[in-house]
Amino acid sequence: MKKICFIGGGVSSCFCSINIKKRDINNLIDITIIEKDDSILKKLLKTGNGQCNYFNKDINIDNYFSSSNVSILDNLFDNNYINKVYSSLCELGICSYNKEDLIYPLSRQAKSIRDLFVYYLNKYNINIECNCILKSFSKYLDGYLVNDKFYDFVIFGCGSPSYNRFDFNIYNVLNNYVDIIEVKPSLVPLVSDYKYIKNLDGVREDVYIKLYVNNKDVKLDGKIVSGQVQFTDYGVSGICIFNLSNIIICELLKNNNVVLGFNFIYDFDFYNYISNHGDLSIYVLLCNIVNDKIVNTILKELNINKDEVVCNLRTNIIDLIYNKLVDFRINITNYKSFDRAQASSGGVSLNSINNKLEAINYKNLFFTGEILDIVGICGGYNLAFAFISSLRVSDVIIGELYD
Repeated sequence: MKKICFIGGGVSSCFCSINIKKRDINNLIDITIIEKDDSILKKLLKTGNGQCNYFNKDINIDNYFSSSNVSILDNLFDNNYINKVYSSLCELGICSYNKEDLIYPLSRQAKSIRDLFVYYLNKYNINIECNCILKSFSKYLDGYLVNDKFYDFVIFGCGSPSYNRFDFNIYNVLNNYVDIIEVKPSLVPLVSDYKYIKNLDGVREDVYIKLYVNNKDVKLDGKIVSGQVQFTDYGVSGICIFNLSNIIICELLKNNNVVLGFNFIYDFDFYNYISNHGDLSIYVLLCNIVNDKIVNTILKELNINKDEVVCNLRTNIIDLIYNKLVDFRINITNYKSFDRAQASSGGVSLNSINNKLEAINYKNLFFTGEILDIVGICGGYNLAFAFISSLRVSDVIIGELYD
């Protein structure tokens, strides 16, 4: 009997263990999952505000960020393998519906996937040990000791600090076996020192975004240049901001000056509108285009009387207003902490593993999901990677024991 231990009771550990036991036709494998919390799959229940956007129709490596060498994962992002992963989820019984490229359970509930996984864990007699902290881990003979118990295979699928009960000691343990990239919050709100930021609190606007680093315009991927921004009393939030946060945090850590520019009227003919409504006050006119808090902020910054009639304003003043509407700039000075992050960047370096997701220098020591130094943008990409990496490890282990 081969013994396998999963560290962490999240999605990647549960999915991987189910796929191993599902194919363990000769009952050669005994699996234990140890979980620090009082129950498994807690973070899954929070995904997509409980609706669980668990996959995406456009899974490819370009939608992920890593400071390591991502080419080691090329085999995982092959279209045929992606289809295999998605099919394996369907085979378990997950019914799905699509919202554009986003894939959700048909139930619209993360709980339905959690309950399905728990059913299979019970069916295959997978041992779950909750409230179990990793106290010790070491190499021993051809396997490993986890809390003084011997296992032939160990899989770290314990997530990341974006879940507030994460045990940071995991990184100290793993540092003896693999390289650890500094872990930072990811998919996280950003902090600004713009002097009127509190005046914009509560504003939500659909925007196109520009990123300036040290006064240079940075070319951005099409997926992250537009969306709804949410202004807060400390800075900005929203999916488009989360997707930019990895890039911005890296620049801030280099002590670079970072500025975001928001285009509020990217599909609106501003000058034509003004020419037809020159009898309106500038405040009334602008409030018919964008949120009044934005209007008040722009007029205050430009020192323009809100009662000024549009036709009486000089052309250069109209141009200044237009420039603010199409490139409203705020400094980004910081980012929120792990407790506000949807994911984390950093972790186990991809340079320390092979394409089996196994430690290069330690056979049968594997890593899945967020513990690895790879993070996707919003849209189901991170859950998808948890499933992709888990299926890969289950394929490797079953292949080794049965082929």
